[in-house]
Amino acid sequence: MHIIMPMQMRLIIYTWSLVIATVNKMFLARSTKQVLSAIRTLATPQELRHTSQYAGTFVLKRRNEPQLSKRSFPEGSYRKLRRKHKIYETLERPGTQPLPNIDVILTQYVEGLGKPGDTVSVKVTKAQNELLAFGRAVYASPENQEKYRNVAEHSSADEVRHSSIYSAQTAKVLSRQVLAVSMNLDQPWVLQPWHLSVAFRKAGFVVPEHCLEMPSGAIEGPDVEGLEGKEFIVTVTINNCEQVPVRCRLHHYATEPRDRLPYRRQPWLQPAEPVFPEEAERLAALPRPISKPLDGDDH
Repeated sequence: MHIIMPMQMRLIIYTWSLVIATVNKMFLARSTKQVLSAIRTLATPQELRHTSQYAGTFVLKRRNEPQLSKRSFPEGSYRKLRRKHKIYETLERPGTQPLPNIDVILTQYVEGLGKPGDTVSVKVTKAQNELLAFGRAVYASPENQEKYRNVAEHSSADEVRHSSIYSAQTAKVLSRQVLAVSMNLDQPWVLQPWHLSVAFRKAGFVVPEHCLEMPSGAIEGPDVEGLEGKEFIVTVTINNCEQVPVRCRLHHYATEPRDRLPYRRQPWLQPAEPVFPEEAERLAALPRPISKPLDGDDH
């Protein structure tokens, strides 16, 4: 009768048989040199790591190393292991070793990774759950490398082109912004591109003035009753390719604390009227920022 054992069980039996054989050699050794030679035959943690990477085997180490038997001991005798010698430290346990990244070839544009035909290195879980399962990538085998060598050049003309691997992510983040444009409450002003460039820099974005497309009409102030808290749209061009509409909201600011407007909590989550009525539909179509209310809010 033949018993078919899984690979994990075979590796475990092999490891324990190696340990038992080494211990038997130590018991039968007649000198310290023979004991040391028997210890050297035991598999090292690196070898056990290679053997049990996917076998579910624990790699242990004694916390207190036992002493070797002296030459004056009678033949066949050895030092007995005490309780402290049976305390082990875990070097490796199943499921804790990270799996190496794998190389895949993209078959379509993927945000943050690359364009069709690019070979990228990603985690195993990301490759299996987000790329390979949906046909967005294939394994980087020699056959697939030859097959997808010129896939980017022969891609269809109807496919959306991107200026970089991060341009789509940048456009998505910008489209969800509510850019606060702070203008002077006391001095007269006319909204200029450099005002918006400063507002973007305060929000964490570097947007040069030549990448901004201003609204169709002029915005002049100060006008608390007519402009405070109202929204308008500014178009940002990324790498001279993608164009993203960004929601902007006017706010009047005074240098003197006593002249400042009353404080409002999370104003970007509250609805606002458009500065130009013709932009109402475009503003309604833009995505809203995702944020949780602060503690103490009623809703």
